[in-house]
Amino acid sequence: MGAALAIVWVISLRTREKPCPGAVTLEFHPPLTERGRYRIELGWEGAPPCRFQVDLPLTGMANGRDKSGCGMAMELKTQVQGGQVSLAGLTFAAAPSHLRLQVKRDAELIYDTPLEPRFAPYATTRVEDKHFCGDRALVLPRCLRGSSACVPFATRCTGPKDCGSTQVCCLTPEWGRDFGPLAASECTSERRCLAHLGRVGCQVDSDCLPGMQCSDSSLAAEFSTPVLVCRNH
Repeated sequence: MGAALAIVWVISLRTREKPCPGAVTLEFHPPLTERGRYRIELGWEGAPPCRFQVDLPLTGMANGRDKSGCGMAMELKTQVQGGQVSLAGLTFAAAPSHLRLQVKRDAELIYDTPLEPRFAPYATTRVEDKHFCGDRALVLPRCLRGSSACVPFATRCTGPKDCGSTQVCCLTPEWGRDFGPLAASECTSERRCLAHLGRVGCQVDSDCLPGMQCSDSSLAAEFSTPVLVCRNH
């Protein structure tokens, strides 16, 4: 997997000199990668719900369609991994003590969770960031378990029989959280798998290196298909 590239898309920006409203940054883990129309809604007490839509694959500024109630500055962040663009996060210029995030892909609910931002003890000045100055918070909302974007991840392989003759099945749920569900399991070289701390998937002991056995089920809860990995005797 190559290094991620951040691409910024500004949905709306305020340019007038006003008191700093603060800002909340939401990071999606896993990022939203599947094709479709994403309907995103933010809501908190004292403000109308902010609703807008984003289509994947991205098609330019038309992705800001059907935006309502979003009178604040917003910045949608994407990342590119393996040629695939995904939605990685969202920053909006407000500092609510509580809010609710809801994200749907087409008809599927992916996020629907209350959030309580914890703001940094120091404020960001307007000189540092003219659009998102004031109290800042970073929030990592949890996606709905069982949705297509969340754990348990679908498996592309469970052992070397699913891969080429010189490849192993590499299981790395941490990469799935960082780069999307498809990154959680892949056929690759054993060296490359171990280099990013992946686990070698197996079905029988002969799938493992000498001195190892196929008996570790510690990743089972991370995948929708039962998986075993190699471990030392």
